[in-house]
Amino acid sequence: MLRSSPLALLAAFVLLAINAVAQTIVFTPSTTALNTAGGSITFTATISYSSPPSVLAFTTTLPTGWTYVSGTNEPPVKPSTGTTGTLGWSYTTTVPGSPITFDFTATYPASLTGLQPLTTSTVTRDTTDSPAVTTPGPTVTLSAPPTSFTWVGSGVGQTGNWNDVNLWSPTGTVPNNTGLATYSAQVSAGTATIFTGTTITLNDLLLFGGTINGGGALTLVGTNSSWTSGAITSLTQLTIASGAIFTASTLASHDFDQTAIVNQGTFLWQNGGSLRSGSGGSFVNASGATFTDSTSGAVPYVITNGFGGTFTFSNAGSYVKSSGSATRIEVPFTNSGSVLVEAGTLRFTSTFSQSAGLLHVASGTSATFDNPATFTNGSIIGGGTIQGSVTVGAATGSVAVVSPGDSLGQLTFQGNLTLLNTSMLLVELGGTGQGVTYDFVSVSGTAALGGTLSLMFQNGFSSSASFGTTFTLLSASSLTGTFTNAPNGLRFNTSDGLGSFVVHYTPTSLTLTEFQLTPVPEPSTWALLLAGLGVVGVSVWRRKK
Repeated sequence: MLRSSPLALLAAFVLLAINAVAQTIVFTPSTTALNTAGGSITFTATISYSSPPSVLAFTTTLPTGWTYVSGTNEPPVKPSTGTTGTLGWSYTTTVPGSPITFDFTATYPASLTGLQPLTTSTVTRDTTDSPAVTTPGPTVTLSAPPTSFTWVGSGVGQTGNWNDVNLWSPTGTVPNNTGLATYSAQVSAGTATIFTGTTITLNDLLLFGGTINGGGALTLVGTNSSWTSGAITSLTQLTIASGAIFTASTLASHDFDQTAIVNQGTFLWQNGGSLRSGSGGSFVNASGATFTDSTSGAVPYVITNGFGGTFTFSNAGSYVKSSGSATRIEVPFTNSGSVLVEAGTLRFTSTFSQSAGLLHVASGTSATFDNPATFTNGSIIGGGTIQGSVTVGAATGSVAVVSPGDSLGQLTFQGNLTLLNTSMLLVELGGTGQGVTYDFVSVSGTAALGGTLSLMFQNGFSSSASFGTTFTLLSASSLTGTFTNAPNGLRFNTSDGLGSFVVHYTPTSLTLTEFQLTPVPEPSTWALLLAGLGVVGVSVWRRKK
């Protein structure tokens, strides 16, 4: 167990001597650095005297949790394997000549911390039966290894092996060989190399400067890793484990050329600066992980290729744009998770494609695509603005949904919108206010319609909707195509079965008129209706997330 103060380890050595007095005792441990993961340690006892006594005994008391294992060259009477507490050895017949030396090994528990002083002493008695005299022996200081190391090759711009015992402070132990489950490391200057075939696991990394390079891998498992300056180069992978947090802050450029960063926990991008890679580098935001973009300031912040070759960003978790600044992603971006634009502007200057998940553009925010963006699956939801050319759906495959509003509202496309055969436009009606109490899609460019239309009532509006009200669901500078389930001029039933409208397509708009309330269905039709509502419910659930 962890101790709040150093564990006092008192070894009492008792020498019972006849015809002689013990002079010296030397007690030597095989190491002075204990392992916080637990382990074993061997001690050597050496007793010297001027002439051999007729009887000699030796004892030591192990601390709580320690256990005697075995020994070599021990006296005839010795402890049994598994003994705890006080250990005893003795010569009951002939005592060897000076010096007497033997070894014994004991195990110790995990999580020892701080200094572990071990004090020795001798107790002697001569043949006149004079009172025993205790003579203190040397004090041996043991310690658990530190849990934090600082790269000290920096003073001379040192480049060296991460596992070099001489390039870390405190010195005397190689960080990766301490047996620690985790430890923390700080690099501020110089170059620390993790060689190919080596994986280093850290509790926390504090990268304030310098470079970490090599063909090995690095895994972070703690919640306080920080990257303010310095570079990571040519590692096969830097992994932010599930539950771990890695914060990249300051206006400095955060470079990870030729390195794959795999985030399985939380990556916090704060206070600006750029994220740069290249030469085959990548950032993978894994399923269940969160990438929080909280950069702030008046200038755009960028994820960019600064080294040539390729650099890609793939998101299967959550990419959250949470600050009011502008962020520019200048590398190919693929999404199968959630891209949540909750504040500011998120701009993609390279390619963007979504194969699953969703893009949520909240009211007052914008997502910009400099190149045509494709959404073959998943959803586009929200009440913000999407700039650029957008294609939703595919010739065949799963349904990709466009759902305006949060939950009722207006989604604006400043560019062209194409809805392919496997797309769906999901609209909710909760009143007569366009883009306020019922959903509305505004397209500044051309809108090419395909796929299906899904229409649902909210807030009990079906009971008060009137025959004479016109609902404009979509407007564009040019409108072509129709929804396969809503032909022009024919009556269209709402997906929740509460009513129907006549559908009208014009060269610039899609409108609904002539509302009719659907009579309450017969009991025999409820099963089919509920099955249809189940499908619609999935889409609604996804848009509310």
